[in-house]
Amino acid sequence: MDAHLSVESELGVGTSMIFNARFQCVSADSAGSDEVLTHAPAPIDSPLNILIVEDHLPSQYLLEQQISYLGHHAVIANNGQEGIALWQKHDIDIVLTDCNIACIQTWIDRGQIAAIDPHHLMFSIWAATQTYADFDWQISAITGKTKLEDSDYEAATQTIIRLVLKGCEPDRAAAELALSAAQRLKVTPSPRIARMRGQAWASTDYRQSPRWLVAMGALKDAQLID
Repeated sequence: MDAHLSVESELGVGTSMIFNARFQCVSADSAGSDEVLTHAPAPIDSPLNILIVEDHLPSQYLLEQQISYLGHHAVIANNGQEGIALWQKHDIDIVLTDCNIACIQTWIDRGQIAAIDPHHLMFSIWAATQTYADFDWQISAITGKTKLEDSDYEAATQTIIRLVLKGCEPDRAAAELALSAAQRLKVTPSPRIARMRGQAWASTDYRQSPRWLVAMGALKDAQLID
């Protein structure tokens, strides 16, 4: 079906939606026939592995059917924990998920990610990715290109992933300082600090950081650590 949908919206005024579609004309004789016209999707060269992280079963089923109909492979996860495990196990091209602020806040409370505002984290991800979807013409003009290439989108993807992962990484150096001070003062550290310190994927070169060295010097001068 040849269709087009346009949306215009103005804050405080309202939203206008226009839907145009072309349909095949049929005669009165063929209108009552049992013949059904079907249109299969165009064949694709490289099917994608699409991870669906969704706890709502009807939505999960609908997405799986749509993705399979388009010739791609759907990998299903019922929650974020399953999603991470499947993402590590499979070669995933695209992740489809909803925004669960409560789940992100739980990771923060456990010390698994940095103490950042989960709402603004999602806003930042949406803004960064949507820019390349809606304003690719603007990026092309700024970079002096006629059209963005696959390599440009791949570079943008890797940049956004690195920014998000590094931004969410717990501050292990701060946890080490807090533990050292707590041990010197014979105070039991919180479980969250202890978990932050034990993250295997945290940065390992923090002891060479100038901020670390200054902080350690201050703690030694205050005789909080040896």
